[in-house]
Amino acid sequence: MERLDPDSIFSIFEQGDEAVYEEHGVTEVLDNPYVIMGMVLRGVDQFELMAIMVERKYPEQWGKDKTKIKYKYYNRLFDHMNRIDLTHSQTVYKVSDAFDFEEILLGLSKMLYFYEGIEEYEKCALIKKYLDTLEEAQNATV
Repeated sequence: MERLDPDSIFSIFEQGDEAVYEEHGVTEVLDNPYVIMGMVLRGVDQFELMAIMVERKYPEQWGKDKTKIKYKYYNRLFDHMNRIDLTHSQTVYKVSDAFDFEEILLGLSKMLYFYEGIEEYEKCALIKKYLDTLEEAQNATV
């Protein structure tokens, strides 16, 4: 039976969107808050889909390694999200206009609950700040 390699199971997503943008010579979009939030939200969805497939193939080992793998993957997504500067109202409105707030709420809440479960409260606080700021912007445009 094949062994699950917890350090490389999600390596297909390690390069992520950055590699695609670099390959096509459009790296300037990597600073766009809309693109960054899209990478984060898509990343949460991709993790869940891949987790289902991996769990079916390696149920015992997945049970042991899931938290470690999710931690590594979510930290990468968190680092991307942390690049969005929410101090500029134009940035906030750009993100809140580009995505349905329910989509943002669902994706970031999954990250928030994960970090709460492992007691990384500084990350929780930042995710909560993003949620609150984007919700305020959403309510202001309604």
